[in-house]
Amino acid sequence: MAVIYDLYFTIIFIFLFVINVFIKFLIKKYIKNEPYSKSITKIVKSLIYIMYFITIQQYVPSIKINVDYIHIIHKAISILTILFGTILSLNIINLAKIITTKDSINSKVGIVIFVTLLIKSIVIIASALFIIKELEYNLINVLAGLSIGGFALALGAQDTIKNFFGSIMIFTDKPFSVGDYIVNDEIRGTVEEVGLRTTKIRTPLNSLATIPNGRLADNNIDNLGRRKFRRYKSKFLISYDTSIEKIEELTTKATQIINNLETIKEDVTRIYMNDFGVYGIEIFISISFNVNNRKEELENRHLVIKEILKLCNELGIKIAVGIQSEIIN
Repeated sequence: MAVIYDLYFTIIFIFLFVINVFIKFLIKKYIKNEPYSKSITKIVKSLIYIMYFITIQQYVPSIKINVDYIHIIHKAISILTILFGTILSLNIINLAKIITTKDSINSKVGIVIFVTLLIKSIVIIASALFIIKELEYNLINVLAGLSIGGFALALGAQDTIKNFFGSIMIFTDKPFSVGDYIVNDEIRGTVEEVGLRTTKIRTPLNSLATIPNGRLADNNIDNLGRRKFRRYKSKFLISYDTSIEKIEELTTKATQIINNLETIKEDVTRIYMNDFGVYGIEIFISISFNVNNRKEELENRHLVIKEILKLCNELGIKIAVGIQSEIIN
């Protein structure tokens, strides 16, 4: 009977070994170059080890040794099974993260990283509790000690916790994404990276600022990168000796020319006589561009100014000194 029992477990071990080799062969042949191939290999390896441990655990009682030793071996194998089960779970989470973020845009990557980190933390804590239980410690006493220690840790890590919850708010509310140009009470610039604790912003001086997420979440954020239109507001002066007819022709033709540009939002274009200036009659311009970035906005400003200057030359209108310009972001 013992010989049959030994043969039975030997066959199981050989079977598991063959499956392990076969699956590794398939991974190397078909998905070797895929980004998730390493995670799948680790998952398979963890599964095989868990099956080995379960098989050994079933085999141990048939060994003729002291019962106390069997109990110790049983506990050790149970702990190893939990450890490899934890490794298996963490690798499955990593695989899910790789697959999820493979084709995701940058704004979603941060959320996926945060969720996977949270799930990993839960898995590790649960595994630690199972191991404590296997070691026959009193879970209630352990949890009580952990709660007191956690409270003390929380008092000493208030800023870290604040940044953690700030990250949650940023990932859930999505006030900005990577590539957006933002302005708040402390800084302005283009968002380059949104992390779990900090956000990195490229400033107009080309420096890289690292801001804790807790501070960003507390401040008002003006996201200029999500503007539907970009407004350009300016004023220029023309000579007082310009006739009313020419001024009317200038404002009418300038409005028509600008509205014919592809990137202009027509119904908000405003070009009018605005005020009496010290050096001449003030002409007010307000335009909205339907563009996606700063470069396109500057190109269209350049085009508008060029068209107005060209029109002034055609009409013989002189631009007076004391030009004033205001940029509205």
